[in-house]
Amino acid sequence: KVSNSFGKVSNSFGKVSNDIEKVSNDIEKVSNSFKKYVPLLKEAKVTHIYAKNIEKVFLRCGTERVFSQANIIEWLNCSKSKATNIIKVLKAAKVIEKVNGLGPGKYKFIVITDYKENQ
Repeated sequence: KVSNSFGKVSNSFGKVSNDIEKVSNDIEKVSNSFKKYVPLLKEAKVTHIYAKNIEKVFLRCGTERVFSQANIIEWLNCSKSKATNIIKVLKAAKVIEKVNGLGPGKYKFIVITDYKENQ
């Protein structure tokens, strides 16, 4: 009986590690699309710490989801002033655009196509 229980536990563990692998693969795919923003961030002289925080925001919303300062505060567990600074940096790097019709302070990441890489 004990060896059967151990078999069940190891099978469950296998399922969990497979799920973790799927999640990390999805993050890697998103991270690859985030790499398109890196040249714009470098051009705007964004620090490494800001870039990591911006990537965390991007991982939460991609190019489809609209976000606000309140989302940044929640996602990064940071102060209002830090969230404001992140939005300022995003605007300066020209990687976000204002979204109209949903109230003030709504943004989303611009869509960057691969055409720049092919030129």
